[in-house]
Amino acid sequence: MAATNPGTAASFNAVSSISSSQTWAAGCANTGAGGATEPLVEHWNGTAWSVSFGPTSGFDGGCLHGIYAASPTDVWAVGSDGSQALVEHYDGVSWSAVAIPGLGSATSSSLNAISGTGSHAIWIGGVVNGATASASLIEHYNGSWSAVSSPNPSGFGSSGISAIAARPVAAFAAGGRSYALRYGSGDFISDFAAFDAAGSPVQLGSPVSLSGELDFSESASAWGQTVHIERDNPDGSQTALPDQTTDDRGEFALTDSPAARGRYTYIASFDGSATRSGSSTQTTVVVHGTDTALGLDQTASRIGYKGSVTLTAHLTGIPPGATVTILKTNSAGATTVLGQGAVDSDGNFSADATLGKDATFQATFAGDGTYEPSKSPKADVGVRVDLSGTQSGFHATSGRYEVYGYSKRCAKHGRRCPRYTGHVRPSKSGRHMSFALQERIGHRWRRIGSADVRIGGRSRARVSFRYGSASSVVGHRFRERCKYATDHDNIGARTAWSYFTVTR
Repeated sequence: MAATNPGTAASFNAVSSISSSQTWAAGCANTGAGGATEPLVEHWNGTAWSVSFGPTSGFDGGCLHGIYAASPTDVWAVGSDGSQALVEHYDGVSWSAVAIPGLGSATSSSLNAISGTGSHAIWIGGVVNGATASASLIEHYNGSWSAVSSPNPSGFGSSGISAIAARPVAAFAAGGRSYALRYGSGDFISDFAAFDAAGSPVQLGSPVSLSGELDFSESASAWGQTVHIERDNPDGSQTALPDQTTDDRGEFALTDSPAARGRYTYIASFDGSATRSGSSTQTTVVVHGTDTALGLDQTASRIGYKGSVTLTAHLTGIPPGATVTILKTNSAGATTVLGQGAVDSDGNFSADATLGKDATFQATFAGDGTYEPSKSPKADVGVRVDLSGTQSGFHATSGRYEVYGYSKRCAKHGRRCPRYTGHVRPSKSGRHMSFALQERIGHRWRRIGSADVRIGGRSRARVSFRYGSASSVVGHRFRERCKYATDHDNIGARTAWSYFTVTR
């Protein structure tokens, strides 16, 4: 559509719109002396264009290159007035020139672009030409204008910042190359978004495939960055792997071939730079070796007190000569090494154990750089207590019977009675032993008494048979025995019967 043309020629370089009835266009018109250009802003009210900022004789070759409307009463336009930077502001009533910092001793300057996200978030880009060199110029407005440091690569030239967006991003060309700048609220922070191994764990001999991604804050590109890779080995040593270079997505990938089984930690690190922090991350890979199998046989599962048992470990899946260990765990949970040595040509290794209490055995193979470790099933060996019972106080024997003489002192005072003592090994002092007494009545043995006695300091317990009248015991036949119940250390036992009789 046609715009108002206040001069012999007019051109527009930038436009900013708030709504369909609030749009401003900025440029210049050839209305100055001798046809020189003068700054020009036109406004669209939804129906027609009109001059908002008109050319005047107060400018000498000026032109506007950018415009930003924050609101109908807050519009900014930038460009140059001859050889000097020009900033104009519209407050809803009139336009006025605004001075900005950062020009220093510039011989000439120009502002090429402006953008914003509100009345107090505006950015300007341009160029400052000094006596010997040109420099990019970026200005920020948050209620007042201030210069923002920007890079100036070699060969920058005199065009300066050519475009800017209020996120903000700036673009310019220098020395035949194009550049994009990104402004952050401080130094860029680097971070590894990912670093892992595909298919872990892996089998020994198969490659480990690693991949990762390096990210920069402010969505800055991490393309072309150097990532160092180090591997921590199972033996505690470190191996430096080749450096990796990130692609256009900040990603990198490599493969590695560990020489032995074990747990490896791969560490990826980025050194950082003057504007980017360093960072590192790591991932763990388990490399499996060849499987082995380990069994454990025992010559007995139950033995007597201080008896011996032989444990034989059998290792398969590995050449002869590998070292196995047979471990013994006692009833208190303490584990010691019963034996350790190399398996023979049949894969066997044996060790003997003499036991006073129950024990559990297990064979182990620690593995090596090629073969996986293994453990045998556990083998339990129970140890039966050594229990004996003896009668005392008798004066004779008759066959299998011990003979006691009837004593009135036993009947009245409990003295000189038949006695029976139980003795158990290992020591069970403080525990209890049970006793049983039977009498032969007719053709059967019948229980006539029992006792539960605390075992004393010599691991012994004693009972006495206190009887009554002579007629109740003389000529009668009796037998007695003791029993110790199974505990967490040993298998229990009971004695054979001890027989006795009482005579006059």
